[in-house]
Amino acid sequence: MRIRLVFFASALLASCSMPAWCAELRLIPSLSVSEQYNDNILFTPNDKIRDFITTLSPGLGVTDRTERMDTELLARIDRLEYANNPDRDGTGYQYNGTATYRASELFSFSTGAAYAEYTNPTLVTGLSGITTVTSPWHQITASASANYQYTEKTGVIVSYGYGKDYYEGSQSTNDYISQEANAGFTYDFGKYISRLKARLNAGYSTYQFPGSNVENATATVGFSRDIDEAWGILIDGGIRRTWSEVLTQQLVPSTTIVVNGDTIPIAFYATDVTVSKGGWGAVGNASLSYRGERAQGSLTYTRDLAPAPGLNGTAERNATTLSAERKLTDKLSVSLSLGYYLLSSDTSQFSAEVNKQNTSDVNTAIHYAFSRDTFIEASYDNSWIEYPVAGTVARRQSVYLYLSTQYPLFE
Repeated sequence: MRIRLVFFASALLASCSMPAWCAELRLIPSLSVSEQYNDNILFTPNDKIRDFITTLSPGLGVTDRTERMDTELLARIDRLEYANNPDRDGTGYQYNGTATYRASELFSFSTGAAYAEYTNPTLVTGLSGITTVTSPWHQITASASANYQYTEKTGVIVSYGYGKDYYEGSQSTNDYISQEANAGFTYDFGKYISRLKARLNAGYSTYQFPGSNVENATATVGFSRDIDEAWGILIDGGIRRTWSEVLTQQLVPSTTIVVNGDTIPIAFYATDVTVSKGGWGAVGNASLSYRGERAQGSLTYTRDLAPAPGLNGTAERNATTLSAERKLTDKLSVSLSLGYYLLSSDTSQFSAEVNKQNTSDVNTAIHYAFSRDTFIEASYDNSWIEYPVAGTVARRQSVYLYLSTQYPLFE
């Protein structure tokens, strides 16, 4: 994979002998370093492990822009060092590439692919509200989309995404593959109602885990509207149809006795049984956004079916998030993000085991830009996960200091 990326970047640079291709080529070396204090690196309810984590991340990016095509390649290495747990030290890699081609003013096509190797065993929730497992894992993603403005008022977009996560060691039972295809249609009602667009979307996805196979089809209808130059609203609502095949264990009598003519089992053994199930559900998305000269933010609610890496299945997710950012000066800004996620999946429904999590996350940060290419950021994060089935709660606090710089060449 690394050799392929180097070859791709070399081929792109070599092609710059053609002026029409490399109209705006940039080679961007970068370096970032971070220091984090984490009071529960494995995010466990008990026996917390605290540590200071230093991360050094050199990277190299290549971008090229022409009248019709934009291309971007990025490679980065993440070296993690634990102050008190050196056995957890590790090196991760991330490679990704994207390309967008504008065939005309009405039609554009984009594609992308990425590979990542994560060695950091620290559990993270990110924006999904779903935690990952603690072993090193690898991730492959690929996507493609096409956008066509059929008329002045109507537009169509279709997309496809592929993802594969695979883990090392005993956690390989959490490997999974996902595929998602979506098609959307928009119609501008601006002639009748100012800044109003209707939305129609249909999607199909599959999630394959060692213990379950879930197929999901969705259809939603909604609208988006710019209330004014700063405020905007978007609402989608619809239904989903889900089919699942889940491998579970069932007790089968191995020994029986006869009492008064009735056969009574007295001993059992466990056997694997595949259970098929289908059902209907609701999906939707609603958001209110604000974008002003010095501040921006959004409030979003989402209900969907999501893959749960590390949980060996999928889960119904209800997510509410709030984010806000304010520029205090041209170089100094502050931000706040809040998230609350309800995850639910019963045995024989979407996964091979009962998965229920209620996750909350609060993050605040201050960001200072020394220049366009160099900045420093300090943040505080407070997260907790409730496990209703086990009756336990895991809490974690972390403080994070991050410094990043890059130096674009050929500008």
